[in-house]
Amino acid sequence: MLPLRDVIPSRTFPIVTVTLLALNTAALLFQEWLSPADRVGVAATFGLIPAAFKPWTPITALFVHRDPLQFASNMLMLWLLGETLEDRLGRGRQIVFYVACGMVAAAAQTWTYRGSFTPVVGASGAVAGILGGYCRMFARSRVLTLIPLPGAWQIRELPVLGLVAGWIVAQLVSDAIPLAAGIPAVEGSSPTSCMAAFLTGALLVRAFTRSERMRVEWWHDRSS
Repeated sequence: MLPLRDVIPSRTFPIVTVTLLALNTAALLFQEWLSPADRVGVAATFGLIPAAFKPWTPITALFVHRDPLQFASNMLMLWLLGETLEDRLGRGRQIVFYVACGMVAAAAQTWTYRGSFTPVVGASGAVAGILGGYCRMFARSRVLTLIPLPGAWQIRELPVLGLVAGWIVAQLVSDAIPLAAGIPAVEGSSPTSCMAAFLTGALLVRAFTRSERMRVEWWHDRSS
């Protein structure tokens, strides 16, 4: 299955979402050129280390991913749902919302694993906040998905909550499988930190949404 886009119309070009995607992609390509040892060094420099906390690492860690699976699952969700949320929040508020959710995840990670010296990287916390905000506003939304069926490919609308469940599974799989890239000394965000960011996004999204964009006529009229 290949998710293509959600069914909520956007009225603006998602420049913040596209920029975040570009920065994360550039960072991953740079990491792929490095040796395994150098990748660990990048994670140690820019990742979040709970037992040796540095105030800038909750932000820099959002742009360093441990492996392509973690990167792909996060960026797919950011692209599918982030652009819709950006349209509702506005560009400036989208940046603040994204970073705030990432920092909540970092705080939860630091508190839960405060004795750990293992670097934690990835945008999972910030993306979890995006998912929480989206699900709070559009829990009944659907995602257009390309599905291979016998003899043909068809596009079907699947519930967005199913996509969120798939993202959770991808995060767990990414944590469980051996790292083919040879960097076992790097972790992704814990389920606790992602849950904290998800709830934060769900709680704060209404306060961040621009009042003139609270109602989406096409969506609300169709859903009523």
